[in-house]
Amino acid sequence: MRSSFAREDNHGSRSDVTEPDQRVERALAASYVRNLGAPIATIIGLTEILIEDARRSGDDLLVSDLDRIHEAGLLLQEQLSRLVDFATQNPFEFTGDLLRSRRSSGTT
Repeated sequence: MRSSFAREDNHGSRSDVTEPDQRVERALAASYVRNLGAPIATIIGLTEILIEDARRSGDDLLVSDLDRIHEAGLLLQEQLSRLVDFATQNPFEFTGDLLRSRRSSGTT
């Protein structure tokens, strides 16, 4: 069975990249985005609602804590966006590293 990521020669160039390989690599990257993006967006949205409620009730300590959670969610969303950009431009490097790390940790 053929590997889903292309082999590299000694100079790092890929000589056996095919269209099916590219589709597999992009699909794998997209699945990571879906699996991470939805929970992050949910955290951001829920903290916005909770911040409004906490402000109305005058709970400044809770607002402060929720603001930190909200900011962390925004930071994660930005990092995920950068990761998606990288994965889109370098799909074989991105998913090849992920597959190798999953295999070495025993979570294939």
